Amino acid sequence: MMKLQSCLILLLAAGLFTLSGCEPKTTPAAASAALSAPTIPVGQITLGPVSTFEQACARCHGPQGSFYGEAFAKLSDTQLHEFIKEMMEGPAGLHPTEEDIAAMTAYHQALAAKKPYLVVMDYVKENGYRLSGQASLQSNLIIQTAANKVQTTPDSNGNWSVQLQSPPRGILVQKDEAQTFVDFRKP
Repeated sequence: MMKLQSCLILLLAAGLFTLSGCEPKTTPAAASAALSAPTIPVGQITLGPVSTFEQACARCHGPQGSFYGEAFAKLSDTQLHEFIKEMMEGPAGLHPTEEDIAAMTAYHQALAAKKPYLVVMDYVKENGYRLSGQASLQSNLIIQTAANKVQTTPDSNGNWSVQLQSPPRGILVQKDEAQTFVDFRKP
């Protein structure tokens, strides 16, 4: 099995995000958009942000962050990152990597913006292409390839996985009336 280093996609905030060169390769790609989406090499996240939040954080902060107040959404990116790091290491009792903290920060930004969240945590080329990751609970994913569209939904822990015959061209994540799209073909 050949595991390919690809892009970890963290989609959040409003608008259309594009990811540069997300064909499988050995280095992470740079993201570009009106607001930047962080990218991290696959395999460096040890704690899935959606499932980790629901298991370790929701007891105090509510399912999918439903107990957050307006002050939460007003934190700067740096303040939010530091707050999440403190909460993950402190009350949650976790041992997060910097990548775990970045992924959780992106998830919180998506919660605050009321936008669907997506992270591709695994991209493997073997008998086609297998992608897996986590997405907002109760969301719908549509993965576009050259040949067709594949739909999937995350399970109750936010996990999703698809097997494709050709590389993905884009992923649309929809939740309620909000949606986020990543185009794998954009330079």
